[in-house]
Amino acid sequence: MASQKFAYSSVVPVPETLLESGVLFSGDSAVFQQGNTQPDRHISLAEVRGASNPRAGGVAGDELESIQREIQLSNQQLQATNEQLEVNRDALDSVREVLHRIRGEIAARNDLLMQVTSDLNNLLENVDAPIVMIGPDLCVRRLTPKAATVLGLTQADVGRSVLQLRLKIDLCSLKAAMFDVIRDGQPCRCRIQDESGSGISLCMSPYRTVDARVDGLVLTFSVPDGRRQRHENQIRRDPSKRRACA
Repeated sequence: MASQKFAYSSVVPVPETLLESGVLFSGDSAVFQQGNTQPDRHISLAEVRGASNPRAGGVAGDELESIQREIQLSNQQLQATNEQLEVNRDALDSVREVLHRIRGEIAARNDLLMQVTSDLNNLLENVDAPIVMIGPDLCVRRLTPKAATVLGLTQADVGRSVLQLRLKIDLCSLKAAMFDVIRDGQPCRCRIQDESGSGISLCMSPYRTVDARVDGLVLTFSVPDGRRQRHENQIRRDPSKRRACA
């Protein structure tokens, strides 16, 4: 049983026999024979009772060493984490620089796209010719104001198939020809009539993207002026006047 240390220090005379026998205490009291004391031999209760167990000191030392190793390991892990965070921060800075550059490029492309769109809108608004752009599904994409007058189109018809619209010119009969132009990529010219019987020249050209891919059609209508229209009407009524009127 390990000895315990008192909170006080007291020096009492101890007989020689007790010192030799090594039995000093019974409970919390010192045991010695009266009348057989030697004043020159004293012992401190605090010193005797405070003697520690050697094994206890060894266990405490092992625990302290284990705690120190755990602290050292934690410090190493924390240092590794800090280094990884530093690396991640550098990578994040690089990503931010790339994103900033890409954002600038996108802004420049948007400005260019807005400029091209404005140019195209101004071109279509000011061209004095019936022009209709349709997609590979034959749906209307864009049209000029002249086309709206000649064909009877409106802006509400954008996105609808020309084969489903009630137009002044019958385009349903040209369905096969339009798909041939889209497939072959070669323009085609033909002559059609409007609802009044007037002849109109139609040029169907492939709509090409910037990478030269055919993605629809451009329909350009050529409407003759009043004098030429009257001349053509006379020829249809009397073919014998073709040479005289030529």
